[in-house]
Amino acid sequence: MNPSVPARSVKDLVALAKARPGEVRYASGGNGTSMHVSAELFAMMAGVTLTHVPYKGAAPALVDVMNGQVQASFVSVPAAVPHIKSGKVRALAVTGPRRSPLVAELPTLSEAGLPGYGSEQWYGVLVPRRTPAGVVARLNGDFAWTLAQPDTRSRLLESGFEIATDTSEASFGRFLKAEIAKWAEVVRKAGIRSQ
Repeated sequence: MNPSVPARSVKDLVALAKARPGEVRYASGGNGTSMHVSAELFAMMAGVTLTHVPYKGAAPALVDVMNGQVQASFVSVPAAVPHIKSGKVRALAVTGPRRSPLVAELPTLSEAGLPGYGSEQWYGVLVPRRTPAGVVARLNGDFAWTLAQPDTRSRLLESGFEIATDTSEASFGRFLKAEIAKWAEVVRKAGIRSQ
């Protein structure tokens, strides 16, 4: 959030947005990006109306938050940390289900007043449906081994990633289905259309 915005907490931001519907403008990296849908989920859960300002990428969106062209954005923690530390932006919370080790003092949005809010970027490896179980097990083992290596692990953690490996296809499948359903509903309710 731009430091000139009077909101010092998530509750302050919600109150401001309720008092001035549509006047709080947020930047995203473009229509339908994770930044966009994360903000729309926030607006829906908070019961506020925000104005979306799409940019051609996350970097120009963040630049315009810093220079005050827009008031807020939902930015990845690694991208935001240097600007938080320099005072160019004010962070109110993190969107994931847990606090980030890079900014451990920041609450989650769920802790800060929107119980149940959760939005995080994640990466997974998928293979074609009929890939033999032995090949899947081997790939999973290789990825888990690589992610457990101290140099790989430390680099990812320093960059703000949390490492989770799951050996259960069923567990990851349930996670994927839940994510697809959740974000499809946000896109539908927000009226987001592809351009």
